[in-house]
Formats: sequence, C-alpha cells, structure tokens
Amino acid sequence: MKGFTFASLLVLVVCVGVVLCKIATPSVELRKQLAGPPSEFAHMEVPDTAAASLRADSTFLPFTLKNSRGSFTWTSDYPVDTPEQITVTVLSPHKENLQFWLKAPNDNEYRKVDQSLFDGPLSMGKSYFSSHFGIDGAVVPSYSYVFYNPPTGYWGIIINSTSELPSHGPHGYLLLDNLSNYKILSKLNSYVLETGEKAGVTVQLIQENPHEISAADSLPTYTTVKDVITVAKLHVTTPSGQEVTVPLHDDGLEDDAVANDGLYTATITTATAGNYVFQPILEGILNQQPFARSVSHLVGVSAETVRIGSSANYRYSADKSIVYFDVAVTGRSSEPVLAYAQVWGQSATNPSQTVPVAWVESIVDVTNTVTLQLHHNWVVLAKAVPPFTLKQITLQDKEINTILSQSSAIHVKETEGQTLSLLHLYKNVVPTVTSTITEAMKYGPRPAQYTLTNATMSTASTGKLILVHGYCSGEVWDPSQFTNALLFTDYKQSRTQDQFALLIKKFAEETHSLKSYGIVGHSQGGLASVHLKAYYWSGLDNAQGNRVIQSVGSPYQGCSLAGTLADLGGMFGIGCSSNNDLAPNGAQVWLSKVPHEAQTKVFYYTTQYDDSWFLSPACVTASGMVLHSPNDGTCEIKFSTLDKAGYNMGTVKKFCHTDGMNYPPQTKDASRNAIMNREAAR
Repeated sequence: MKGFTFASLLVLVVCVGVVLCKIATPSVELRKQLAGPPSEFAHMEVPDTAAASLRADSTFLPFTLKNSRGSFTWTSDYPVDTPEQITVTVLSPHKENLQFWLKAPNDNEYRKVDQSLFDGPLSMGKSYFSSHFGIDGAVVPSYSYVFYNPPTGYWGIIINSTSELPSHGPHGYLLLDNLSNYKILSKLNSYVLETGEKAGVTVQLIQENPHEISAADSLPTYTTVKDVITVAKLHVTTPSGQEVTVPLHDDGLEDDAVANDGLYTATITTATAGNYVFQPILEGILNQQPFARSVSHLVGVSAETVRIGSSANYRYSADKSIVYFDVAVTGRSSEPVLAYAQVWGQSATNPSQTVPVAWVESIVDVTNTVTLQLHHNWVVLAKAVPPFTLKQITLQDKEINTILSQSSAIHVKETEGQTLSLLHLYKNVVPTVTSTITEAMKYGPRPAQYTLTNATMSTASTGKLILVHGYCSGEVWDPSQFTNALLFTDYKQSRTQDQFALLIKKFAEETHSLKSYGIVGHSQGGLASVHLKAYYWSGLDNAQGNRVIQSVGSPYQGCSLAGTLADLGGMFGIGCSSNNDLAPNGAQVWLSKVPHEAQTKVFYYTTQYDDSWFLSPACVTASGMVLHSPNDGTCEIKFSTLDKAGYNMGTVKKFCHTDGMNYPPQTKDASRNAIMNREAAR
C-alpha cells in the first residue's frame, strides 16, 4: 500500500494486567464438583482455533493530524479493488471538528465529503449514516459514507480540523470496506497462551462462494487465493502499548507448515501477561487492482505458569463415596484454575479392555498437585475397576479463558492399599446402585446453606428476579416492566466471566440475603449468569419456576467486534478496557467447558435489523463491515447461540443491541420483557 502504515485499533489504552480486580474465589465446598457421562466427551472438547477465526473484506487506517503552520491535516490513500460498493467510516470523538475529503482515481481534485456529495445530479454516493460503534458502553460516534459503483484504484484521503486537537494520536480511525468476496481469513495458532511461550496467527486470502454455505460454521465456503500477495505482516500491540511488526511468511520454515500454499504464518514470544492485539495485514494486486485487508484479534496471555506433570494418584474419601485424583503439576498459579479430565478404567468383565467412566471438572486450587473428584457411582455404573487413566487433561485460566496446559493421557497410580479396598467397595456397592444419575454425582455434595428445608422453602418461594446488564454498561433494563425484580448495578466496568458471576452472587446473597433467584441478563450478563450456574453453588440452584436464566443479545460464542473494538472507548477516554472473554477465542474456550446440564437452564433471545427490503438500514452501518450478518449491531446471531443445549427463543427484527443504533434497544422490548417476567424462575 502507498502512503500509510497500518496500526491496530486497540493500541493506546490496554490493561497491563488482564485481571482488573481481585475477587476471592469461594471456598472448595461452594465450588461444584462437576461430572458427566462419556456420551458428553465430544461436547467438552476444546474446538479447533478455526472456530474463533476472523474474516473480513475491510481494513483499519488510523489517522493523526499534524500541525503544519497552524493547519492540522492528515493525508493518505487507500486501494479500492471492487467496482460494486465501498463504505468509508470515520470513527472519532472529534468528528464535529473534522473535515473529510476524497479524491477518486478518475478525479482531478478532492471533493469535500458532506451531504451535497450525496444529493443531486453530481452525486457520487449512495448513503450517509451516523450511529454509535462499539460494545455496550464502550462506543464512539461513527459516520459512514457508502459509495455505489466506485472506480477502482487508489483513492486519495485528506482529513483536516477546524480547531487544534490533542497532541497525541491517533485522533481517529477509518474503517474502509470493499464489498467483495475476497476476504482475509485469520485464526490463532493455539489457545495455549502463557507468558514466555509462542503465540501467533495463520492467515490467508480467500474467495468466498456466497451460494454455498458450510455446515460446519454456517458461513460461505471458500478457496484460498495464491500468488497475489505482495505484503504480509503481523502488527502486534503488547499490553504496555509497545508496537511490533513481524513478517508473515509462507516459506515452509519455522511455524509455517507448507511452503507456497497460500497460508501465511507469524509468531512472537509473549514476554508479559495481559491483552495483546494481533492485526494481520495483507496487501497485493488482485485482478489487476491493488487491495488491502486486515482483522484484529484480541489475545489474552496468562501470567500463570502451571504445567501438568507426568504422574497422578487416586485415593478416596473416608465413606468410600468419592474418588480423588491428584494430578502432579509444576510451575505456579496465583489463582485457582479450571481443571478437566476424562476418567477411564479397566473393564470389570473384560480386563483386556478399557472403558470410559465419566468426565470430571472443577475450579481447583494449585499446590504441587491439582485435585479432581468423582462420585464412585460413576465407576460402578461404568462397570469399571482400577487401574484408571486420565485423558484429555486440561488446565485453563478461569479469568481470561486461555489454555494453560494440556496432556493427552496419564496413567493413575494407586495409593497404597486403595486397589483392594476399591474392588471390595465395587463388589459390595453394585447391588445397591441404580442407573439414576443423581445431583451429587453431577455437582458434588450440596452445601448446607443451599439445602432447602421446610423452614427455608417459604423463603425461597419469595425469591427475586435479578436484572443484569452487560459489559461496560449502564442501566439497560426498565424495572417497572418486571415484578419482584432487582437491578444489578456494577455499571461501566470490565469484568471477566468469573468475576462477573461472583459479583452477581454477592449482590444477590450478601447484599440482599436471597436464598433463591433467577436471572435475566443482557449481553455479557447472560454469559456471567451461565458461568455462575455452571461452576458455583448459588441461589440459582434453588430457583422456583420455569426459566432459571434468560438472556438477550448474549454472545455466547464471542463477538467479532470484541477483538477489534474492546479498547476503543478507553483509547478515546470513554468506555472500559479490553475483555478477552468476549473475543471469539476466549469465548470458544470458555463455552467448550460449560457443561451441557448448565446450558439446559438457559432461554436465550436474539434481535437484528430489519432486512425486509434492500434499503433497510443495518443497526450500525460500520458494524456490518466487521460482523457477520445478521447481527444486532454488536453481536452476530450465529455467535449468540448455545450449540450444546439451551432454548433458542428466536430472533426479533427491528431491535438493536443498545441505545444509539438505528432501531430501539433490545432490552426495551416490552412484549418480550412481559414474557420473560411471567416465565422467570425466582
């Protein structure tokens, strides 16, 4: 590309640490000791990083106006490679002070971009839209200019200001979109993201086939485009704001698997923990026209260095009901981690065979071991005996949902005397065990404070409905549309899933002394509610009624905007810091370990723009350049679903994610709110 250097949209204000606040993890007895049948093994696998890939036909161009003799100006150019349509969006809090000029390749002079450019016989444009661009509370004004049938080639761009701007930049960004089937496709090389380890991306230019949809991801199929790329680079912004650019290469060396296959790879070694921004950039000549594409990944790197060791032992409780698996680890973790494993045993009827027993999962403390526990009835139901093997063992940072360590299999050693006792237990217990999977088998023992008695049942029946907002949000719910409801008010904050969940629990059970409650959540509030239900004992487990958790506009599988715009508000002095849990990679890792049982308690709604005719506006014109369609201006519909379970309550049109978009906010749909209020558990 001529005349400018790409930079990340999210670079100036990032948290040096990923965790913004310390919220104490509840004691072990308040954490659920999760387990499930072997039939759910496939549902608990971490998906390939392709599930969190990003694709786009657009790119970002930062601008910083320079003072030259009292005139503040920025000049550049941009390649347009499609004759169909281009959209130029200005993202800046200084927009009212800016003048914007464009020169098409066939023009002799720059034209000022104002309404006159879109009206009358000299019109060269289609439409002009203004809206809010971002996620929940982290938004900036956006102004989009859409041009039909643009001449291809380099377009000149000038931005100047009528007044002095802050000395530091950038003063804004241009989001430049070519309406094209040629797109950049990028995925992370791994979900294992720890300090001192390699992290990187694999990138390609693709041509989509819009008439053929993939069953795997509901997106158009594609072919890789080769031999057109002249510049391939990865721009990295570290948690401290340092910017580094490294080449993407397709030479079969280092981390690039095959030379000249059109797949470009780059890696860096992550020196510090925190949120990184990886922005792969491709430039070249396509159909004899210059092109440029980029996307931005938000990548959370953990400070924890815990690793799974090579040994494990089993033991069991004094009453012989619980089998404990102590897995050796090295390194350290300052916080509890999420641990998962499959349990396999020897067949009691055919000693030459191994049989699957169950999966186990819990938030665990880290010493020189991590301990997972399994109700012995799972072993009996599987007709298994020792020796045991743990498979697909995973340790996960519960704060930012990156993988810390994985092991394919560890053979579990007996603690002295355990084999004989366990075999004896199996022999004596089998006649008394039924095929029923009990609550204690799925979640572990219920703590006394969450056990309903005749005395507490009446208290639980007067439970409340908690109305929960989303990421970096203010008040979104109208409490007058709900009965026996409380507003959760952790406004304008960025919380990890785990922090958010524990704050809801504290609000309900400590601030308001509730024994029983249900939740209606918006955006990340839905994800946090599911996290609370999945991993901790809470008043949700005592909720009386039909729907324990309901959500609207919750990106359970992540949001493409999160990786691109989570820090935009912070950069311009509004909004909140970045949140890896909302990025596709963080959300995919998180959701992969949320048990099927927890997801069955969720009733989720989505909304989108009106698409009844081709001139209907999107929720946010600029968002359409980053998000898959359809969307609500912030979240894609395809990423706002629970694939394992849950109840999809459908999509309503003409409602958007939040205020300031082209349709009313989805939380103000009085008709839906009435239904959620009526059906809510409390």
